[in-house]
Amino acid sequence: MEDYDPEVDWVTARAKCTGAEVFQGLKANVRKDVDIRNSLRDKEAPYGFKFTDNGNEFTVLLMRNRGERWVQFRYEGDTLIATDQSGKRVIEATLTLSGAGNCRLAMEHLPGQAIQEWAFRHMALEKLFFVEPVSTTT
Repeated sequence: MEDYDPEVDWVTARAKCTGAEVFQGLKANVRKDVDIRNSLRDKEAPYGFKFTDNGNEFTVLLMRNRGERWVQFRYEGDTLIATDQSGKRVIEATLTLSGAGNCRLAMEHLPGQAIQEWAFRHMALEKLFFVEPVSTTT
């Protein structure tokens, strides 16, 4: 947990904490996550992951012989949203500041807590990366 800093210029910090800025960082880090996940899978595995960038949104696809699954990321104002192939929201978070003045993400089901961007990626992609490839369901 970050310490509270009473000297933080929260107005400037929050002005720099924008949906567009956080989304660009999220996009770059998810691209790296996909590269890392692909490097960790058995080269003979019947699945793989692909990152596609459509500008205002991007998608991580799980390609396998039982069909594709995906998580799509976008932002609307100060809200980051990840949805699955059926359009169901996997995770949603809004921008906020930590007690130290760092840009963080707040989620409705975790009131009073803010998560870092990596935790958002983890919650959005864990099932796709680690459950779906070995799942026996379609």
